[in-house]
Formats: sequence, C-alpha cells, structure tokens
Amino acid sequence: MSIMEIDHLTVITDDLEATSRFYAETLGLTPGPALGTPDTKWFYAGEKPLVHVLHQAQTGSLAHLGSKPGLDHIAFTIRGFDAFHRRLRATAPGLRSQMVGKEKLPRLFATDPNGVLPRKITV
Repeated sequence: MSIMEIDHLTVITDDLEATSRFYAETLGLTPGPALGTPDTKWFYAGEKPLVHVLHQAQTGSLAHLGSKPGLDHIAFTIRGFDAFHRRLRATAPGLRSQMVGKEKLPRLFATDPNGVLPRKITV
C-alpha cells in the first residue's frame, strides 16, 4: 500500500480562457485531448496529462467536484487499493468513495483536516 505518483490535479475556474492561457503560455504545458469529461481543458507535460481545468459552471453534473474556483483535488496513483481504502476509513473523517468516469473506476475522496491544500485527495 503506497502512493506511487501524482496522477493529475484539477483546477476549477470562473475564467476558462485566462486559466488555459496561464497553464499553456506561462507554465509551458501543452494543451491536449480531453480525458473522460467533455468541454474541459487538459494540459500535458510531455505525454502525461497533468492539469485538468474546467469552468465553474460545469461542476454541477460532476458530484465529486467542488464548485468554487481554485485547486479542487490532486489525484494520486496508488498500489494496494483495498489496504489504502481501509487505512483512509480508519483515519480520514468524511471519507467518500465513488465510481468515476466511463470506466467506473473506484475513487476515494479524503478532505484535509486543516483546510490547507490539497482540499481533496483522490486515490
């Protein structure tokens, strides 16, 4: 049971174009194909989709997302899902689990108890 890497992070914005310019022009990430969620922007570091940007108005249909602009969550790739799930159930008050995406992959959402970023950790 361990975290292997950061899979991606999701940013919610009220200005999709300005935010997209920031990730592309300022940080130098490459705009790429949307993954799973239509009408959103993805930015790649090489071949890896790294930053997911979506407009605040789009979050209503995505129950696992918040609705305020800012960093919504960081997704980690883990090894040992069942053991990690047990660990979070024992240590993370308010843990939520959900099947997400077309593939219906399991996701766990744990809120940082101090209110500091990341607000949600998706496993």
